[in-house]
Amino acid sequence: MYNRGTSASDPQTGGLPTCLRCSTAGALWALTGVPAAALLLLSSCISNKYVTHTGQNPTYAVTQNIERQVKNAKDAGDGDYLTYQLRERLVRDPSDLQARLAIADHYKRTGNPDLALEHYRLAAEKFPDNADVALLLARTLRDFNQSGAAIQAAVKFCNQHQTPPPELLSFIGTVQDDTGQLAEAEATYRRALRQSPDLGYLHNNLGYNLLQQKRPAEAAVEFRSALALDPNSRVATNNLALALLADWRTEAQPREALQQWESISDAATAHNNLATYLMEQGRYPDARKELETALKLNRNLAAAQHNARLLSELEKGKGVSQATAQAQVAARVPKPERERDESLVALWKRFRVSLQKSQKEPRPTAGATAPE
Repeated sequence: MYNRGTSASDPQTGGLPTCLRCSTAGALWALTGVPAAALLLLSSCISNKYVTHTGQNPTYAVTQNIERQVKNAKDAGDGDYLTYQLRERLVRDPSDLQARLAIADHYKRTGNPDLALEHYRLAAEKFPDNADVALLLARTLRDFNQSGAAIQAAVKFCNQHQTPPPELLSFIGTVQDDTGQLAEAEATYRRALRQSPDLGYLHNNLGYNLLQQKRPAEAAVEFRSALALDPNSRVATNNLALALLADWRTEAQPREALQQWESISDAATAHNNLATYLMEQGRYPDARKELETALKLNRNLAAAQHNARLLSELEKGKGVSQATAQAQVAARVPKPERERDESLVALWKRFRVSLQKSQKEPRPTAGATAPE
């Protein structure tokens, strides 16, 4: 608070001392005949600055509070008997691994990734030697687009254990493939094969990696090894056909590729597959021959009929229709694939069964407490 009778600066008058303002107004009154009070009022009005203060929107704080309450309710399992039941089990026994994984899986499937990851991480901390837990954590991180963290979690377990399970190493390799770390993925697959050389899916996945590195001859060796261990693998058969075509040197490679495709489909489909590959390579006359052969073998083969129409567009050599045809060919050409690990599939099924058992437990009646 400023004293108007002193010479202190007054913020309402632009910072001029009060005594100076009065003397200035008196002088002006003497010169102009305007009363000093009017001049003072005029100067005060001119110098005042009006600032509008906007208070915080009260709705924002309410919304934040509601969102926090909803999150807390989800975490506590309010309105969800299964979540409530699993949390009660964890309160009684924090080392109940089945309950921990079941609630993590439940949160994952109901769209609560943060809570799911929290429980998977707690499980990994409490059971650092459990490879299944490490794999579940890594897969969940990958599923939520955290590939780097997924690799770190899996590699951490492998570095702490002399002989990590091959399915965990294979998982690391697939994520490394997907993130473009092809050399690192190759090393990972080879490490897994040194421990488990009799697993066909590891040979197939290494072959897939080599094919991505433009090393088709080496890839074909791995696909053959995979088929020696699992002759019925459609994935490895298709991959071998593609590796042979990528290493096309003589007529022997396309001939064997046709044989491989025919072993998992039929002759007409095999020739249509080869035609699609040739169309993508821009070898239109050769593709036309293969399509004619396919349609002679099966004139009703819809895939070959469609490819014949696409080939006509491609042979025109220009226009929007040709660009569209090229895109469709790229989408239809056979692609190499990785083989999924059946032991990993079995792992997921095992925990799904555990979750279903938890869901089938009877709910408490009205007024009753949760089962102890």
